[in-house]
Amino acid sequence: PPTGISILIEGGVKCVLNGRKKKVVQLFFPGDIFGLSEILNNEDFAFSIIAMTDVKIHLIEKETFLGKLNNNPLEIFPLMKTLCNRINNAEQILINRSETMNKKLIELLINLSNLSVNNRNIDLSIDEWDLSNLMDVSRRKIHESLLKLSKEGILRISQDNIIISDKKKLLSFN
Repeated sequence: PPTGISILIEGGVKCVLNGRKKKVVQLFFPGDIFGLSEILNNEDFAFSIIAMTDVKIHLIEKETFLGKLNNNPLEIFPLMKTLCNRINNAEQILINRSETMNKKLIELLINLSNLSVNNRNIDLSIDEWDLSNLMDVSRRKIHESLLKLSKEGILRISQDNIIISDKKKLLSFN
């Protein structure tokens, strides 16, 4: 269980999920805060913090933090600003990943369509599962992206394959 929240003053640490496989899920740098959600939700840590360099950490005891939160919430305002920035950064990472995945999918579809001399009704002989495995992305994400392309009249999706119906639109799709 957490004894307080930690603010990283100097150095860098990695956040590793506890379990059989040690999976790094986040890196923290000076100014970053960890342990807050565990304090507020009264939960045990589900991760370990491992120093990557020499570090200096400021610990705010649980009782002190909760007391300030209850008695003088304005003292916690800089912390809230930091947390809002963290949320905004996480959202931007998700948006960038989605855009990158869509670009890679379109590039892959273009490369597959180039295997045919036709520009219409190009049977790719590949399905969503194949694309999902090739791109290491969930089938649901692939399906959502393909549906957008389908609504634009660029392709048709069937259970066994994908048919490019308008290669020119595919080449110019953003």
